[in-house]
Amino acid sequence: MIDKLYSLDNQWLATVRLQPELSTLVEPAQLKSFVTSLAPNTDESTRLGAAVQLQDTLTRYPVARQRFVEALCLQMGLQSILSTHMTQGAKALGLNENNSLHAIAEVIVRVKGDLAAPIADVEQPRLVRIGVGGIDGGQVISLRNLIVDFKSLGEMVAGVLLAGEDMLDTPHPIFVAAGLFLVIRSLVDGLTVSLDTEEASVFWGFIQTCGRDQRAVFDEIVAATNHERQRYRLGPLEENRVARALQTLAQLGAIQQQDQEWVQVDRYEITG
Repeated sequence: MIDKLYSLDNQWLATVRLQPELSTLVEPAQLKSFVTSLAPNTDESTRLGAAVQLQDTLTRYPVARQRFVEALCLQMGLQSILSTHMTQGAKALGLNENNSLHAIAEVIVRVKGDLAAPIADVEQPRLVRIGVGGIDGGQVISLRNLIVDFKSLGEMVAGVLLAGEDMLDTPHPIFVAAGLFLVIRSLVDGLTVSLDTEEASVFWGFIQTCGRDQRAVFDEIVAATNHERQRYRLGPLEENRVARALQTLAQLGAIQQQDQEWVQVDRYEITG
């Protein structure tokens, strides 16, 4: 299990997640080099060498080392929530393995949070599981200060967060949005639920039409949703299903209704 925790993909993703934070503790140019060298499109010998150098560097910065191990554990917990449903969802949507991998990574980097209890042993941490989607035999943990970044979804097609990974296809935005809502439901309600591409596609359609003021009326959302669903080879939704999805999204805290308009919430946040 420790091997999974310190897998090359997990170390790469942790470095991507923590790059802004660790840049105040470790040389920024060095961190950027690690992100590039650990990326999945790099040959394995280069990745292995970068992983060794990264661990050697972090041993000189105890605070950075602690945060890195916590990020590894958090990611494993999130993957335990996402992996089964997103793998099944990818097959249903006809996505290849690379696209599925990229989508899961896009979800994980958009979920921020702190472990309720810090990892005591950074050399031999126990694998963790979060909520009901855990890894057998691991330590059950909870998140505090949970933040899901919705605003950055609009940047997804441009590959802003995971730019430079040429071997990975452009992620399916509706699929990524569905993964984010799956995380929220699992962590907040303690329920394992199926991946819902219907409400995710309505949210993605809303993002496409809401403009800089982050507002849109119902008819605009319906039109944009079905345009995007057609683009990604999904069938159209009737107005009543779009309306139902909007109510669900409001209950999840992703959008709000103000008079006749729907308004985007920049990020979903739980503090505690």
